[in-house]
Amino acid sequence: MNYNNRKFYLIIFTFCLFVFGSKTEAAILSVSTESKVITTEKIFTASVVLNTEGQSINAFEGDLNYDSSVLKIENINTGSSFVSFWVEKPENKTSGVVHFSGITPGGVTISSGELFKIVFRSKGIGQAHITLTDVSLLLNDGLGTQTKTKVQNGLIQIKENIDGVKDKEFMITDTTAPEEFTITRSRNGSIFDNKYFIVFSATDKVSGVERYKVCEIFKCIETSSPYVLRNQTPFYYMVVSAYDMNGNMRSSSLVSGYFIVISLVVGGALLYLIFHILRKFL
Repeated sequence: MNYNNRKFYLIIFTFCLFVFGSKTEAAILSVSTESKVITTEKIFTASVVLNTEGQSINAFEGDLNYDSSVLKIENINTGSSFVSFWVEKPENKTSGVVHFSGITPGGVTISSGELFKIVFRSKGIGQAHITLTDVSLLLNDGLGTQTKTKVQNGLIQIKENIDGVKDKEFMITDTTAPEEFTITRSRNGSIFDNKYFIVFSATDKVSGVERYKVCEIFKCIETSSPYVLRNQTPFYYMVVSAYDMNGNMRSSSLVSGYFIVISLVVGGALLYLIFHILRKFL
C-alpha cells in the first residue's frame, strides 16, 4: 500500500470516527396527545412519555407548561406511571405549569413509558402549546450523571364549537382499591443519621394513589415514602394504608418476630391472670 492510499484510508477512518464514534444516545421525553385538532369545551388527554434509547435512567424532573388561557386541567393521573417514588408528584401549583420530580431505584430501560398524563378541557380558540422545560434525566450509574435529552412538545389546534355540544364534567369511576404492596424496613449510614426507615410504593392504575397513612402501634400519620420510623427498637408493628383518588384503600403490615413473641407471652400471661381471677368468683 503506497503513501497516498494510506493517507486516503486515514482520512476516511478519521471521518467515520468523528461522525459515528462521537454520536451519543439522547433520551426522548415527549408529549403525546389523542388528537391534534379539537373544538372548544372538549376533553382530551396529554401523556408525558419517555424513551430511554437503551439507557438506564433512575431520576426524572421537569416542568410541563400549557397555555392556561385556552386550556384547563381537569385531572392529573399517575396511575399507569412507571415511576416508583414521587419526590414531587405532578401538581398544578402554579397556573400554566405542572412540576414533576420522581425516582425509580434500579433504573428503567424503556422505549415508551408513561410518566403521567393530564386530562385537559379546551376553553378558548387558537393554538395550545404543551411544552416540556427544565428537563433533567439522570443515569443509573451511581454518579447521578445527567444524560442528554431530546424534548418533543405537543401542539393542539382549538377551533370554535359550532354545534354547541360540550363534553360533560370529567369524572373518574374507580371502585377498586390500590394493588397489594410491600413494606421494606432498612437503615443506611449515609442517610437519616443511620435511623431505621421504611420504603413503600402502591399502584392504582385507574385513578392513581393520592396519599399514604403510616401507623406505628397506636400512632398514625399521613406521610410519604421513605418514612423515618419513630420506633427505632427491634420490637415493631406497623401498618401502611394507601388511598387512591376516590378514597379506596389498601393496607399492608410489617411486624417483627420479637413483637410476635412478646405479644404471645404477654397475651398468655393476661389470660392466665384472668383465669385465676375468675376462679375466685366461680
